[in-house]
Amino acid sequence: MTVSLPIEEYEALKAKLRSAETSLKNVRAENTVLREELRLAKRLQFAHKSEKWTQEDKAQQLIFNEIETGAESSVVESEVEPRTEVKGHSRKRKKKASIPDNLPVEEIIHDIDESQKTCACGEKLSEIQPDRRRELDLIPAKLVVKEHVYRQYACKSCEGTADESKPGVLSATRNHIIPGSFASPGLLAYILVSKFDDHLPFYRLERIFKRLSVELSRTTMCNWAVQVGRKLSRMLVLMRKDLLSSDFVAADETTLQVLDENGRPARAKSYMWLFKSGPPDRPLLIYRYDPRRSTDVLRNNLRRYNGALLSDGHEPYAIFARENGIIHAGCWAHARRKFKEAYDAGGSGHAESILKIIGRVYHYERVMQEENATAEEILHFRRLKSARLFKFLFRKLVKLEAEITPSSPLGKAIQYALGERQKLEVYLSRPHIPIDNNAVERAIRPFVVGRKNWLFSGNEKGASASAAIYSVLQTAHANGLDSYWYFRYLLEKLSYPQSRADLEALLPHRIDPSIISEFQKAQN
Repeated sequence: MTVSLPIEEYEALKAKLRSAETSLKNVRAENTVLREELRLAKRLQFAHKSEKWTQEDKAQQLIFNEIETGAESSVVESEVEPRTEVKGHSRKRKKKASIPDNLPVEEIIHDIDESQKTCACGEKLSEIQPDRRRELDLIPAKLVVKEHVYRQYACKSCEGTADESKPGVLSATRNHIIPGSFASPGLLAYILVSKFDDHLPFYRLERIFKRLSVELSRTTMCNWAVQVGRKLSRMLVLMRKDLLSSDFVAADETTLQVLDENGRPARAKSYMWLFKSGPPDRPLLIYRYDPRRSTDVLRNNLRRYNGALLSDGHEPYAIFARENGIIHAGCWAHARRKFKEAYDAGGSGHAESILKIIGRVYHYERVMQEENATAEEILHFRRLKSARLFKFLFRKLVKLEAEITPSSPLGKAIQYALGERQKLEVYLSRPHIPIDNNAVERAIRPFVVGRKNWLFSGNEKGASASAAIYSVLQTAHANGLDSYWYFRYLLEKLSYPQSRADLEALLPHRIDPSIISEFQKAQN
């Protein structure tokens, strides 16, 4: 039986059907996005946190995307240039634990009883080549009191009245890094390196000193740290001058909680900024505390800077670069990280093919680094190889943008990469700019690790002092200096007035490492 409907009702039913189909399609898309986000959240909580792409990851993803992944892999291999052959690199074996040759050796003789030194035949046993076994022993730290005696001289005859322009009493003098305290440069170096390099909070150091029978409160150590931070202010001025004169600066920031900030609640977020520059063999790191995460921080710290800026996609960096007309390079690690998250969510095989392309470019960068390529060779290789790969990659991303749900992890990754494209391609034409900002992220990690232990800074002065100490210690560490011996040497020198030339020679990225080695030998 056929039922005929008026044309108006028929069109209305068709419209309702289309609306229902659209709603169902949206619900399915939303369901897919939610499943991907749930899968990613579980992976972030329970799986390994490494951003490296492994065969294990690939095997797990194939369970969900076998057909699409296979198709995408074939497209990548066919459309991208043939794989470039490079000479093989042997994997370095891990060094076994060993005893350093530069440690003092205490020889302990073990002998048998005299009654055993006679043979059964009646002859006396002769000593032959001894058997030796080395052990590494540890002697707990010990505190030593150094009492300084300042000899004084006076004339008993005239009692200094013969020449009133000269003092009546002459005394040998010695300046102190913190006047009025019993802190020596060695003690201060130990305390500050333990906190800012070994990540030990002051309350743990307080317990360590108590085991050594010394009552040294965390308040006292905190006050000492603030005063040392002030002593480093002149050095920070010179380090900032070197930073601003460099070809490029890499920047990043992380959160910091400061309890007693003027006009702000205790739980308000503040920030520790990090600026890194200098050649690879002489890196320079400057940490700066600021309660803001805005362009004003960059205006204050990079005023009159005209080099290139390397950063993530945080908007204040882009604003600062536009205001000052400087080159702004993007970070491929941040772009890749978003595709890795989409891959971990398991929603699409497209993420794998994109990671493969980016991984190929990173492989080229590693090869050039291992081969110590010159600036001309790096520029040639990037234009010849990397630029072609990224041209293909962005063409692929533009096509996928119309197909992938924008709110999905992959959609967000695509939008980020396309939005940052101009900045991400800057490094291709400038050999002195690295492909990513990983060096800065590694440099800011010591602060993050320390923050997990000591949780917060007490006040703004403490946060600023921490930034100054981190700047000097981490720059010394990045330049291969022993942080304790460098800081001890530095604090001894800073006890006396220093000319600008002398102070420049003490900077951690300028000092001759042999000076610290000789100083260490003299102290031992």
